[in-house]
Amino acid sequence: MKWFSTFSAIICALSIGINATPAAFPDSALQARADEETATYQKVIAAHPGAEPGKRYAFTLAWPMKTDGDDKTNALHQKLGCGHIALVVGEVKKTETGPKKKPSTKLDFQGFVYGAKGIPSIEAIKTNFYASSNTLTFVKQTSKTDAQIKAHGQAYVAANPTYDHDDNNCDHYVQDLKSFI
Repeated sequence: MKWFSTFSAIICALSIGINATPAAFPDSALQARADEETATYQKVIAAHPGAEPGKRYAFTLAWPMKTDGDDKTNALHQKLGCGHIALVVGEVKKTETGPKKKPSTKLDFQGFVYGAKGIPSIEAIKTNFYASSNTLTFVKQTSKTDAQIKAHGQAYVAANPTYDHDDNNCDHYVQDLKSFI
């Protein structure tokens, strides 16, 4: 009976010692959830789960395919697999508000859509990015600023002013920007 009591005490001590030891996880595995995640942030995280606050990322944004255009436009949409394509570049932002003891955290993605449109001439467009049903696909992390990307897009348009379904369309513009960033 004494042996059984001693054995039970040893097992109990071991189990307490083992349970008291914290599990070791890499820092990235312990990401805290934010109190609020904007729709644009959720769209970005769905396309690139590793996106981190303070870093800039580039994505392609593809609109659904349409078939209500002329034959050349419809053929281009078939070739691209979408109705239009643009580049989204922006930064994941983390903001904390509220009292120091219990701050509220908000995660957001603030970025711009860079695209080209136009017939007969091509025009560079820069607009705010917002979550939509369009398909977002991760391209890469970048350090290029919005001013640099806009300037490069304007230089592309200056060198390629005429829209052409085969040789100078929205996809050519996006591919040029992707190689720049």
